[in-house]
Amino acid sequence: LHWTHLDIALHPDEHGYIFSGSAVLDIDNLSGLGSKERPALLTFFTHHNPETGEQQQSIAYSNDYINFHKYNNNPVIANHIGDSNYKVDFRDPKVFKNPNKSGYSMVLATGNILEFYYSDNLLNWNKTGEFDPSINGYGGICECPDCFEIKTANESKWILTLSSIIDDKKVGLSPNEKGYCNQRVMQYFIGEFDGNEFLDTTLNPSPMILDYGPDNYAFITFNGCEEPIGIGWACHWDYINSMPATKYRGQMTMARRLGIINTEYGQRLTISPYFNYLSNDIPNVEHYSIKCNDTLSIDDALTIYVTNDLLKITRNPSSFPISIDINKYHTMTAKRLISNRDICNISIIKDNGFYEIFADDNTLVFSIAT
Repeated sequence: LHWTHLDIALHPDEHGYIFSGSAVLDIDNLSGLGSKERPALLTFFTHHNPETGEQQQSIAYSNDYINFHKYNNNPVIANHIGDSNYKVDFRDPKVFKNPNKSGYSMVLATGNILEFYYSDNLLNWNKTGEFDPSINGYGGICECPDCFEIKTANESKWILTLSSIIDDKKVGLSPNEKGYCNQRVMQYFIGEFDGNEFLDTTLNPSPMILDYGPDNYAFITFNGCEEPIGIGWACHWDYINSMPATKYRGQMTMARRLGIINTEYGQRLTISPYFNYLSNDIPNVEHYSIKCNDTLSIDDALTIYVTNDLLKITRNPSSFPISIDINKYHTMTAKRLISNRDICNISIIKDNGFYEIFADDNTLVFSIAT
């Protein structure tokens, strides 16, 4: 809940700008950049050359966890114009502990597919596999993928998440047609990780959506937690640059914990707000129960309508600071997944100009700026 603003950690250099990635605490000193007594914190990020457009993966490390040093042999995964396998979109490395080997794996967004890499020293990386999210999900350009394990009392499942820029022709179509109301959406898959690549074992015929609101993108889990806990960028590329701003523009979601639930449609993620309940200043969470076919108004900003099959939320255009396409960004609809649908239980976290809505046993989530 509380964060301290530090100086810029990674400045642009001869390889380009610093694009998003992830971090790992090298507790076994596989990289040799720290020690077992004082493990190095390694950040993995995309170098983006603004002149050539080249995107490559690089490393920086810290021994005091505040000041970072660029690795001397960057990039660690090269991608040069003229290479036989050059990729225009090649970014957002998420590194995670490999459960079947002694090192780490990386999932990387590479155009319309995801690629997996492995390293036993966190420095030298070799490709081990691929995943095509268009087979049982959305096609289009992939961004900010993540791959993590969820353990329950009975089983262990691996989750693959990613943000997608879907094709223009799919915008406005239903999820059954592999479409969505706007061009950017977060989706997920449930399956296995065999040490080389993610395997989709659920094979859901229509995409599974992580957040039905327009304002959660690039949701990524933290490394080093005992359970999957993630945080997302709480805005939308299509209008963030037009939002009024003074000292900052944009925000993050609350940290959220993830789990798995069995529904009549198969396994689905549950996503709920994560708080330290020992704290005295946790956010105020309001709880509602809505009967089927009833409507609930929230602060004249949102209207929630519930049927036996659907949960529909409409954002009041007058509550939003800029003019945007009402059909794309003001009406959000999700299919209800739980069996007992006579009542819809909803929890809402309110912040300045932002609502986080968790419904139906946390199977449906909406992140909405107002």
